[in-house]
This record gives sequence, structure tokens and C-alpha cells, in this order.
Amino acid sequence: QLLSADEEGELAINNLLASFAERQSNEDGDIFFPGHLFKQDLDIALNGLNAEIELGISDLRVSNIGSIGAPIKLLQPVKGESSLLDNAASIGVGSNALRTELRFLMKAKGDDVEVHNDLVLGLSLENVGMAI
Repeated sequence: QLLSADEEGELAINNLLASFAERQSNEDGDIFFPGHLFKQDLDIALNGLNAEIELGISDLRVSNIGSIGAPIKLLQPVKGESSLLDNAASIGVGSNALRTELRFLMKAKGDDVEVHNDLVLGLSLENVGMAI
């Protein structure tokens, strides 16, 4: 019943997702993971390039998590294809788009170069149909 839709195509699972999000982040419809999700320091020596590189992903936020709509199919067997499963979903339905934001860090220091990029990247999905 969580995957059943109302007249506007909104799924019952959206209420469950919104409740989870509010408990996790204290914000309605948002999930927030502060701090580092991934951090890696590398020393590279390649064809005369010697560099120290730092890569990181942090502060992931997903907003309007309860914007999944019909049609939705999860793990549905495909007739005549025993090794295939059908998955499909509509994302960003309703009045608010599904938004994702994260911080990406790339620092590099070498003999002749020094780079420091600290970026906030975002993606907004509104009325997107997806089949996997």
C-alpha cells in the first residue's frame, strides 16, 4: 500500500519518507548528512608529475524527499527474462522539485602547481520519469 497513489499521483510512501526526514534532520522533507562522507589523501608520481591530492565529499543534503509519484515499480520481474527486474519511478512530482546538494573539495599541490577548489554542487529534479 505504500506504493499506491492518490488522485494527484502522490504516493503514500511520501508521508513515511517525510517523517523519516524530519526525525533525521529536524527539517520537513530534508535529509542532511553533515561532515565528511568521503575523504581521501593521495600522493601521485606519474611521468614526472609529483603531487599531493586531497579529495572530499561532505555536507550532503536531499530536499523534498517526499516528491516521488506514480507510476512506480520496484523489483518487478520481466516476463520471459529470468535475470531482469523492472524498476521505474517519477521523481520531483508535486509543487516542489527533489533537490540534492553536496560540497566537493579538491586540493592539489605539486612542483609547479597548487589548486584549491571547494565547490557546492546541486541538482534539481522536477517531474522526471526514470526507468532503471
